[in-house]
Amino acid sequence: MNDNCNFSDYTLVLSGAARKTLKKIPKKDRLVILEKLDLLKDNKKLLDVKRFKKIKFLYRIRVGNYRIVYKPDHDKKIISVIVIGNRKDVYKLLNILSYFVSFL
Repeated sequence: MNDNCNFSDYTLVLSGAARKTLKKIPKKDRLVILEKLDLLKDNKKLLDVKRFKKIKFLYRIRVGNYRIVYKPDHDKKIISVIVIGNRKDVYKLLNILSYFVSFL
């Protein structure tokens, strides 16, 4: 992926799981997460974005103890938010997912 990519003309799509989890997060933290999602579209350079080592097509944004995991689709110009959650839960889930992705 081109790390200098501008997402301003991309559509942001949240998975059902991400929406469900977002509703359960305390309002104060939820507002910060929503601000970060807006920043992702506007200026990715202001965020702590890292690519996962085990699953190369996924990226994460650090928001305190929470993580936003997303996958950009440059052909369709979509940013798919896969998971939003507490870091310990997100990393456990991604470790399980990486096991299955390794077989693809």
